[in-house]
Amino acid sequence: MNPKISGKRRKALPMTLELIGVLEYRRVLFKRQFGRLPRPGEPLFFDPQHSEPRRMPPEARREALANVLALAGLSEQAAADFVTHW
Repeated sequence: MNPKISGKRRKALPMTLELIGVLEYRRVLFKRQFGRLPRPGEPLFFDPQHSEPRRMPPEARREALANVLALAGLSEQAAADFVTHW
């Protein structure tokens, strides 16, 4: 995975089994919402108010990501560092 997206450098995260599980859960939510799996480039953190995949507003996205990282067992500091750059 390329940590440089949209000109911003992102911190890498260790891919734990917990994080993989959470990401798979986000794929399931996407499929429930839109009736299909996400295509490359579509957001796993989508705005459920829309009938087509759109990113969540920034603050909601940061909050959702922080919750996901906590569920994945990352330390609070590691999650905060990542979310700051996301």
